[in-house]
Amino acid sequence: MAKSQYEVKVAAAVQTVKASSVKSRLNNFDFLRLFFAIGVIFSHSFPLGVGSSANEPFNRITRGQTTGGLIAVDCFFIMSGYLITGSFMRSSGVLDYLGKRIRRIYPGFVVAMLFDALVIVPLAGGILLGRHKIVNLALNSLLLREASYTGAFLGNPFRSSVNCSLWTIFFEFGCYILVLILGISGALFRRKIVSGLFLASVLISIVFNVRDLNFPESRLFYYLGNPSGWARLIPVYLAGVVAYLYRDQIRYTVKWIVAGFFALLVACFVPFGWAAVFPFAGTYLLFWIQSIRSAFSRGEIRRLFLRSLPLRFPVAADDCSGLGQTDEPIHSLHDLGPSHIAFRVRKLAPCRATIPEYGPEAIVG
Repeated sequence: MAKSQYEVKVAAAVQTVKASSVKSRLNNFDFLRLFFAIGVIFSHSFPLGVGSSANEPFNRITRGQTTGGLIAVDCFFIMSGYLITGSFMRSSGVLDYLGKRIRRIYPGFVVAMLFDALVIVPLAGGILLGRHKIVNLALNSLLLREASYTGAFLGNPFRSSVNCSLWTIFFEFGCYILVLILGISGALFRRKIVSGLFLASVLISIVFNVRDLNFPESRLFYYLGNPSGWARLIPVYLAGVVAYLYRDQIRYTVKWIVAGFFALLVACFVPFGWAAVFPFAGTYLLFWIQSIRSAFSRGEIRRLFLRSLPLRFPVAADDCSGLGQTDEPIHSLHDLGPSHIAFRVRKLAPCRATIPEYGPEAIVG
């Protein structure tokens, strides 16, 4: 049976992604992960230390709209949306994709849960709740939820809370399933559809903020997730998905970088402005920061310096990997020989500033 035009386009898109799969890990994602993890610890120190986030710096800057810890979580989800979309595109099938996602999440989560239950909780004077403690631990681990404890850290403002940061893991895995659904349905290969879903999710998030919609925990939400959490996290996750789908068209210019920072600044003073602006401006600035190390690693700054010299070096418009037609390495200006110097002064095409072969997709298998 002949393939439909849509199936041909999808197959071509997948092959393009696989063919352009990243050949290097030259990016800032590991640094950003560490930076945001430290940000979460710093932000959590306020409610744990004084019982309130009122004096947390970002809470004060944004007029109570968010905290540094929540911004860090949003950035984690933006990065995940980008990386997991690339992972799906490179997967050979549904089982391959799910296998990679399960191996990515569950081993580390189970180890963390065991460490909490066997080491941290006993040292903090607590115990696992329930008559069937093993079932408590196993079921919660399976659902990517923190196990229930009692008696731990009774001197803290949040008693019996051991590892509050684990709450995001459930939603993270749920977003993996969202990408899978979008991929199976074919929507992931239609950028306008994904963009529409992203815009709709931002509007829903704003409604939740304006109306202050908070749903009490229940057995249903325990298994499916609280709507308030989904409304907060899906917009930033889809922001990362959209960034991946449009990655070849996004350019980072001084004008838009300044506009991004200005938009975030204004959002701090506008009620509910942060929820409306951050998925757009925050995502743009995050990937701009991610791209900085790649540009330095490729030597773009060095080449721009060499281009500013009176002597001109023949560099092809689409190939910035070397100077001239020689394989001789250049470590300093003293290494320049006749084979490197273009004696015919000519106008050179600018070196491309984009870095497709060093994108962040390499982080995730």
